[in-house]
Amino acid sequence: MIQIRKYRQNDVSQVALLISETFKKYNFKDNTIDAARDYVAFYNPSVNRSEIETRFNDSSQFFVAEIHGHIVGVLRSTGNRLVNLFVNGKFHRKGIGKKLIQRYENECKRLGYREIVLRAQLYAVPFYEACGYKRTTGPRNRHGLHIQPMKKKISDR
Repeated sequence: MIQIRKYRQNDVSQVALLISETFKKYNFKDNTIDAARDYVAFYNPSVNRSEIETRFNDSSQFFVAEIHGHIVGVLRSTGNRLVNLFVNGKFHRKGIGKKLIQRYENECKRLGYREIVLRAQLYAVPFYEACGYKRTTGPRNRHGLHIQPMKKKISDR
């Protein structure tokens, strides 16, 4: 059974490894080799634990998806900007990403945000479109990472 819960400090290693391994498997090829290597290397908790903790602690919303005590998905944001959404590849197409998005969108509505913005990795664009997000421009190169800016209106207020 999937449980969506708030991130806890002792999740740092599991979350960092999930981000690193998932990025390496699904997003690496869409980016410049140096930028992709740097991204994967940054999320190595045995090397950068304190920097990762600092980045994670700067998050305003941070949720994990857990199955039998193992973290299989993560969503992190700063305000209404979705920063990270990763789901272990073994659990793709099982509704975990959508559950994380729904939890985050509900929290954004509660906080009074009108829209959510994000920079999707190219691999994830179809997923975000299926969740109602729209491309706002063409793809961009952000420090060697190829991203697609997107947003979704969540309130008419």
